Amino acid sequence: MKKRLLFIYLFTCSILTFGQQEQSDTELIRIVLTNYIEGKINSDTARLSSAFHQKADFRYHDLKSGKLVIWPTADYVRSFTPGKKNNFKGEIISINIAGTAAQAKVDIMYPNATYADYMNLLKIDGKWAIANKVLGQHAIRRKVLFITTSHEKLGNSGEKTGYHFGEVAQAYKPFYEAGYDIDFASPKGGKTYHYGADMNNETDAWFMQNIEATDKLFNALKLSEIVPEKYDAVYFAGATV
Repeated sequence: MKKRLLFIYLFTCSILTFGQQEQSDTELIRIVLTNYIEGKINSDTARLSSAFHQKADFRYHDLKSGKLVIWPTADYVRSFTPGKKNNFKGEIISINIAGTAAQAKVDIMYPNATYADYMNLLKIDGKWAIANKVLGQHAIRRKVLFITTSHEKLGNSGEKTGYHFGEVAQAYKPFYEAGYDIDFASPKGGKTYHYGADMNNETDAWFMQNIEATDKLFNALKLSEIVPEKYDAVYFAGATV
């Protein structure tokens, strides 16, 4: 039993340490992706261009011709009319970093369609930039909001609090497998707190290995920024909110 508890403790600590190491690069990539999203929305060609490496390209499958189209980013940026507002919303779905390379997914949501932008990013001379983008379209998926805590301690007691991974994983997996998109939010946003995980539980272990899920959980949205109309259900993941 002691060995099992020690394993869980060390495993949890290693995740937190890794998350802290990745924090700065994650935030830098988020800035790049935000420049991409807001540059597109506002047709701000300077901001949009700043998100890409100068040799980057945009690739997509032309459904009419059945061919792969490779579009230089410079030509793609020039297709925007400066200052023209576009009717869509953008959301960063996931970021996965390995050294000086990263992959990210951004959803671009129009009123009647949602597009998935898959980005390959590189860190060159200390600066992250999109090196390549591919585009796909998927049906609008129903969404669920998971709300968790921003508290690490119970009042002035000094006792630890937070969610148990089981409270998240046991609900997350059924929604995920049913085709729902899931967001995480907390009162303060950003870092969330937990007090344990059962690594002998298959669902808990599955959740911990799901990079998209853990990235959203460890970088929660702020409740004040949530648009309730986007969600079909709300799930409270335990602990003191």
